[in-house]
Amino acid sequence: MTDYALLKLKVKGDYVVTQMRRVLNYYFATSSYIPSTTLRGAILNEFYQQKKRVPVDFYASPAYPARGAPAHYFSPASGRKSEGFEEEQGILRRVEEEMKGVKDEKGLLNILSNRVKDMKPKVGTIVLYEKNENGKNKYKEFHSESIVNMHVAIDKRTGSSHHGMLFAYEYKKVMEMWALASPGEVLDVVKASKKILVGRGKMRSGNVVDVEVVRELSDFERPEGLVYCLSQCVPRLFGKEVLMVRRLGDRMLAIGDTSMYTGWFTTDTLRGTRPTFKVMREGTLLFVEEGKLDLRAAGLNFAFKIPDLGELIKRVM
Repeated sequence: MTDYALLKLKVKGDYVVTQMRRVLNYYFATSSYIPSTTLRGAILNEFYQQKKRVPVDFYASPAYPARGAPAHYFSPASGRKSEGFEEEQGILRRVEEEMKGVKDEKGLLNILSNRVKDMKPKVGTIVLYEKNENGKNKYKEFHSESIVNMHVAIDKRTGSSHHGMLFAYEYKKVMEMWALASPGEVLDVVKASKKILVGRGKMRSGNVVDVEVVRELSDFERPEGLVYCLSQCVPRLFGKEVLMVRRLGDRMLAIGDTSMYTGWFTTDTLRGTRPTFKVMREGTLLFVEEGKLDLRAAGLNFAFKIPDLGELIKRVM
C-alpha cells in the first residue's frame, strides 16, 4: 500500500495561471485545475528556497477543485448537452467482475453499451460531487470563471510600446482545491511556511497559494484490476513496462481517451517544454494485471483501485 498526504490549497486572489495554449500573442487557459508537474515544481521551489536542494523522488498529483475530480466512462452525463452526471455506487467493482470473463472486443463493447445506454460519457471532464440519491452518486460539471488581462511589453530603447508587443493572458478562478502528495521532509517544510507560489509571473496574477497538510491516507488498495487514473497514465514508456495492462488481441484493455504529456524543464543554458508523448488522459480506466507507480514524480500513473468515484472524493473532502 502507498501512503499519501492530503493537501488543501487556497489560491489567494482566486485567479491563477494553469496550463496555457498560445495563439499569436494570446495565451488561453486549457485547464481549470493545477497540473501535477506545476504543483510539484511549486512545492519543490519552496523547499529549495529554504534547504537549497531538490529531492528528486517527491511527487504530487494534480490539484482539483474541492469535491471535484475527472469523470470516467461509467460516470456519464445524462445527455450530450447536460451538465448533470451520475454514477452507480460500486460500479467499478461490478464492471471489474464482468471484465474478468471478457474474451474479445465484442464482449467489452457489450459491457460498455449495457452500462451507459443513452447517457453520454465525457472522460476527463471535471465534475463536482453533489449527493447520493437512490444508490447513485450525483455530480455537476465544473465551470470555472476566467478573466483576461492585457499586458504591454516596453521597448527598452524607445521607452514605448512596440508593434506585436501586446500580450493577453487568461486566468482561471479556482477557490479551494485538493491534491495528494508524498509525505515526508518536503511537506514538513511546506507545512511550516504554509504557502507556495504557482503561476508564471508575480506581476501578472496573484500566484500565492495557501497550503494545508490535512492528514495522511494509507489504506488505498493495491492498484491492480480495474483502476482509475487520477492523473495522466502511461503503461509503457521509453521501452519500459511500468503498468502491465491486460490485452484483448493487439489492444490494451483501457476505457477512456488519450492526451499529450508535456514535461517542463529548465537548465542554466536551456529552457523549454520537453519531452512530449502520448498518454492516457485523466479519468481513464485501465485493467492492470501488475502495477508499478514509479513515474509519479513525473506526474504520471496516479492510479487508484476504488469502488466508485464518489468514494474517492468523499475520502479527500
